[in-house]
Amino acid sequence: MDRAHRLVVVGAAPLIAAHRPGPETDPARLDRHASDVDVLHAPRAQRGTYQSSPRQGASDRDRSRPLATTSAAGRRAGAARHLATWRCGRALRRRECARRVHGRSVMIERILLLGASGDLTSRLLMPAIAELAEAELLPAGLRIVGSARRPWSTADFREHIATQLERHSKVAPATRDDVVRCLEYEPADVTRAEDVRRLVGGPERPGTLVYLALAPALIEPVLHALASAALGARDAVAIEKPFGVDLASARRLNGVLRCELPEPSIFRIDHFLSDELVRRVTALRFLNRIFEPVWNAVHVERVEISWLESLTLEGRAGYYDQAGALRDMVQSHLMEVMALVVMEPPSRADAASYRAARLEALRAVATPSLDEIRSRTLRARYTAGAIGTRRVPSYVDEPGVDPRRDTETYASLTLGIETMRWSGVPFTLRSGKAFATSAAEIAIHFRALPRYVRDTWPGVEPNTLRLGLTEPYVRVATTLDGPDGVAESRALELCASPPRRSVYANLMLDMLRGDPALFILGEEAEEAWRVIDPVIDAWHAGEVPMREYAAGASAPPSAERRRPTSIGATPQAP
Repeated sequence: MDRAHRLVVVGAAPLIAAHRPGPETDPARLDRHASDVDVLHAPRAQRGTYQSSPRQGASDRDRSRPLATTSAAGRRAGAARHLATWRCGRALRRRECARRVHGRSVMIERILLLGASGDLTSRLLMPAIAELAEAELLPAGLRIVGSARRPWSTADFREHIATQLERHSKVAPATRDDVVRCLEYEPADVTRAEDVRRLVGGPERPGTLVYLALAPALIEPVLHALASAALGARDAVAIEKPFGVDLASARRLNGVLRCELPEPSIFRIDHFLSDELVRRVTALRFLNRIFEPVWNAVHVERVEISWLESLTLEGRAGYYDQAGALRDMVQSHLMEVMALVVMEPPSRADAASYRAARLEALRAVATPSLDEIRSRTLRARYTAGAIGTRRVPSYVDEPGVDPRRDTETYASLTLGIETMRWSGVPFTLRSGKAFATSAAEIAIHFRALPRYVRDTWPGVEPNTLRLGLTEPYVRVATTLDGPDGVAESRALELCASPPRRSVYANLMLDMLRGDPALFILGEEAEEAWRVIDPVIDAWHAGEVPMREYAAGASAPPSAERRRPTSIGATPQAP
């Protein structure tokens, strides 16, 4: 190659496009492979650049411009990213070919459940599979292999799952028996590569979905073990939330997936995206002309996304006491719901465009400063009280709770969005446990009418649009003319059809079909942690005091009920 035209490249995508033309190098298609997101959508601070080497006779100014990478370590890292991206493109083409026979999509025919003795498998995964079986949506001959440390036999596992299905599933007894007959069990240490290779099987196995129903601390060692199992283009790996425990760990997991597991599909699960009620946010926006024209800062004053529960720990102290409300609900679920409200219309009706729109929405969320964290976040935990007739102990007295962790059971933060559409509109995300009643909704508060209208029509209130997240309602607070020239507020309410399937039935069906639309990209997880990490650090440093509220309270702590002020410039209505 002529030295005058040599390129030094850190970001590998330009080389791929130059050297490997074809459908497998189209970024929109590559973006469907979640493992590759770190290369194609690297964080701004980490993206590589490329430029020509100095030419003969170049000016001193040209020669003084720094190259993207000059160290040997940097060149090796660039080459590694180049190789990883090329492998991902090749894997995508092989995976698409493996998933199609005679032009028809082929479903995965084998599920390997790692952590099969846990609550997630018994309470959610197996009831979801039974639900799909009763609807005749599972592939013929589906096999389900469970594995955990417990020294069970297949008969023990079948008996355990049959008991749990009786408790958690509403399917007919015949369907339950059919599902139980599909089960096998092999005890194993899933962090040991030899055990994982034995569980996955050899090249003659059918396409396999490896579902990691495991504690967050086990995910990275299990991924390393899976790397030795030769998973191919027909296979897939499902990872439950939380994806990492902070930004650094999320980036590390993405690196493992990109470099060590380039072939199988990767499904990072946030089950809220598979919830039909949550998905109706985008249907309401993009399938109805009346909403999208006012879906912006000119008309919207503030947005609140709430998930308040009457439940307490319900036996989850081991996980919840280490996570807290901020990590458990806000960082994953509520940030993704906010992305659906904030996102621009996807450029195409396909999975890649839909996921890219969500990612861009999260990229636009401003990282909160310390002053903003102090003034716009709140943390609290419940004390002893009563929820209905049930007496509830203080959180710190719950079995399995370590008071030294200072874990919150209620979290709230108000964020700003740095886009033309949403600049100046505060978005408040809040979640908590042990309230009198459960309430989950998106509330979009519109701006007040001009003063001369309010003076002419006493009683005029701003419009509010509410979308239920656990109940299928859409409510609009409207104003009508009342007697004697006084306006009256009335609510218009629509009730949509109830969800057809449970959330986990939806996500399990999508994984078996290989549809990635409702699973998060690697950088989506990273962007959410980018926003939340500074809040966690400030809370741990004591910058925001821990408040308290009694179990059974009817509303969040009083300091939260104030209306959030606008963030930045406030657009004026015409």
